[in-house]
Amino acid sequence: SIGPGSGSPQEIRRAIEAVLKSVPKERRKDFFLVVRADRRVHFKDVLPVLTAAVQAGVSKMRITAVLEAR
Repeated sequence: SIGPGSGSPQEIRRAIEAVLKSVPKERRKDFFLVVRADRRVHFKDVLPVLTAAVQAGVSKMRITAVLEAR
């Protein structure tokens, strides 16, 4: 899990790379990153995670944004 205070974009990228490397090669095409944020999180805070994921080699992401309180 990556959240506030998880580190620099480079540290986040390295963490994602480590997870991706732990996935067997034959299963990597099925790998996807789940990004979740609620209305309190600004896009400027999510963008470094998305960028780090792309730089780490992630090609699939599921992004969920909760816009209203339940």
